[in-house]
Amino acid sequence: MKITSSNLFVAFLLVVSSYSLLVAAAGGPSDCPPWGYFGTNGPQYWGNLCPAYALCATGEEQSPINIDPYASAVDPTLSNLDFHYIAVDLNTNNDNPHRRREATIFRTKRETTTTTSGTAWQYNGHTVQMNWPPGDYVTAGPLEERQFNLVQFHFHAPSENHYNDKSYPLEIHMVHQADDGTYAVVAIFFEANNSVSSTFLTALHTNLPIEEEVPVEIQTPDLRKLVADSFVDGYWYFMGSLTTPPCTEGIYWLAATKVMQATQAELNGFAGVLLQNERPRQPLNERVIRQYVPPRETKFSPLIIVLSSLFLVIMLGIIFIFIVRYKLSHGTF
Repeated sequence: MKITSSNLFVAFLLVVSSYSLLVAAAGGPSDCPPWGYFGTNGPQYWGNLCPAYALCATGEEQSPINIDPYASAVDPTLSNLDFHYIAVDLNTNNDNPHRRREATIFRTKRETTTTTSGTAWQYNGHTVQMNWPPGDYVTAGPLEERQFNLVQFHFHAPSENHYNDKSYPLEIHMVHQADDGTYAVVAIFFEANNSVSSTFLTALHTNLPIEEEVPVEIQTPDLRKLVADSFVDGYWYFMGSLTTPPCTEGIYWLAATKVMQATQAELNGFAGVLLQNERPRQPLNERVIRQYVPPRETKFSPLIIVLSSLFLVIMLGIIFIFIVRYKLSHGTF
């Protein structure tokens, strides 16, 4: 194979993108001091902790944000997102890694990942996170024909993004990455409703870490059903950044407009572990928040059809009676 400058450049990009993903997953370069959410290594100091974190202070398109409905606009050029997620059969136990996994949960700040299936459900000192095996991806919408592969998902309690200055008890970030290293983050809010239990959160919240480094077998959550339910009413789209160091920009953010519901106990389980792992909202600056609203099919219930038909018959009857009386009164019959 002939080595050309273009080949070397592509190889360089792949190395850089791979490194950036590892850095983001591990919370930053190893030579940077640890970051957190409180004290002198909290969000207001991230940009000064390490040169690699400079964007946390100087970036113009940082996340999270307040999704202001008055600063957003419905974009007719957007289309629905196309999630290619493998269906999960919760009634079947077999060796399919998308159905059941044995994971080790770590409540220390070590970045350790060990499981029998190659996927970890862990607390990494900043959030609870599950790394996801290859196979699931999202495309379409503002992503156009590019394929963004699901890499991991994690949680923030309370939510990092706000809607109309409102915070939610829990927010999930589903991190996807394209082959060129570009990220797309799918965000979903959860709110409390004790009459509705979240099938997605149930298996997770009952297996949140209690003891350190204890292997826990967890039922794989059904991500396909989650995105189908939450994106039914459309989404907001804006450009932003990672919400943790190194605060990399150029991230596609896709936030579901429908808020999912869960019991207070389910939400409290996450809040007790995550301990307010939220970065404050960042200025919107010159960014525009675009909204996709799916087209609605006009549907009429049988009752409306019957009542409308009856109304039409009555009106025609009234008109007929009026014409007959008019002709009789003028002797034209």
